[in-house]
Amino acid sequence: ITQNSNVRKLQVHARLGLLGDFEPPRDSSTTQLWTPDTSGAATSAVGKVDHKREQERARKRARLATIQNRSVPPLRPNVVNRLAEHFTHLQFVTNGGIQSLTDLEQRLPPTMASTGNGGGVVGAMVGRAVINHPCSFSHVDYNLWGAPLPTWTRRQVMELYMEYCSQQEDEQAYIMRSTMKGPSTDILLETLRKKLVAVPFALFYGEEGNNAYQRAIRKLVRHPSRYTAAGMLKGALVHVPDHVLDQPVTEFQPWE
Repeated sequence: ITQNSNVRKLQVHARLGLLGDFEPPRDSSTTQLWTPDTSGAATSAVGKVDHKREQERARKRARLATIQNRSVPPLRPNVVNRLAEHFTHLQFVTNGGIQSLTDLEQRLPPTMASTGNGGGVVGAMVGRAVINHPCSFSHVDYNLWGAPLPTWTRRQVMELYMEYCSQQEDEQAYIMRSTMKGPSTDILLETLRKKLVAVPFALFYGEEGNNAYQRAIRKLVRHPSRYTAAGMLKGALVHVPDHVLDQPVTEFQPWE
């Protein structure tokens, strides 16, 4: 908000965990989509509270709400286009339900790359689809803006990424040991290793050796105090054949 009280940017997010349960319309005249929790389960009561159990219940509810938000209420991408047509001076970014590069291109206008700073649908957010099959989006810059196709092989990607993992661990270890004391530094370093290993987990989706590669990562990541992130990835890569490692990222199996 500017000094003149003009709103320059506003983001609104609504989550199931805050709004309650989704209730489908019973008939055409029903407009209520959300119903608050009236069961009284959230009402505090006098007595001893098992905080550990309540925290676990809260975590389970949060995980369930996250999963439900992917499909409840049903996604309506056409609403974004209608808003963009009505508020032509505003920029919109569509989000949700994009499973492939084809879906992404269908959500965006054909002239998106040349719209400049004008209004309309100017972009799209993609999350799980890229994480679950990163190679399937290797053509995105070429398809949208005509950039050259990447020539990296999966082996080159992994070699560069393992170097990055080692650099990150060294830097974080130095910072933590310079500013912190005690076993907490080891815990933070182990957490970092788990996060780093998760990034290329689906790099070989649909390829020979992928299942063994992922099983190895799941096994090795249980011992983050014993192995570095680069060591875990290197150990998992022995299950991937050379011809798959030397395959360009632009060649991949379609998403099923």
